[in-house]
Amino acid sequence: MRLLRRLAAGMAGLLAIAATVMIFATSPDGWTRDEISHLTIGLDEAAAIGVPHGYLMSEDVRHTNISLLEKVERGEVLNARDSAAFRAVYQQVLFDSRTFLARFDGKLTVLPDHALHQPKNTGGNGIAGRHDHHDRSARLNFAGVLASLDAL
Repeated sequence: MRLLRRLAAGMAGLLAIAATVMIFATSPDGWTRDEISHLTIGLDEAAAIGVPHGYLMSEDVRHTNISLLEKVERGEVLNARDSAAFRAVYQQVLFDSRTFLARFDGKLTVLPDHALHQPKNTGGNGIAGRHDHHDRSARLNFAGVLASLDAL
């Protein structure tokens, strides 16, 4: 019994120390518009390039498509052929990783052959094959954030 009390006291002490460190390490000031913008751009870049090109993509796929991936990572504008090739690689990586990605995005939406009857800005129609439908996922996630804020 005495051991349990000491263990509980030790755990409570560690929790108190952790809380104190967190309080003093966190700034009470709100973020500026520029800080929020900088963080958002960094998160977007990590989500669009860093995670799929590095963490999610297998070494074989990266090696096979390295010149194309490096163009994208440098921010180069792709021609129509490279754009189609990149889209196929990128969407396959997202599709293969959908179980992992769904842990972070419960609204992840992979659609097959979307709006093939509608013209798009690249001269073709719709989106052939499987693809991550970002707009739908983002809208559903944003609606979830708003519902959580309303609940608060």
